Amino acid sequence: MEEIFQRKAYAKTKRTVVATYHRTRGKSCPAG
Repeated sequence: MEEIFQRKAYAKTKRTVVATYHRTRGKSCPAG
């Protein structure tokens, strides 16, 4: 149970980081 929760939390964090990364890159890149 704890392991599944940790894996879900990790996936959520990873997805947030990736989304933020893409958003930042899209802002700095003129092509978007």
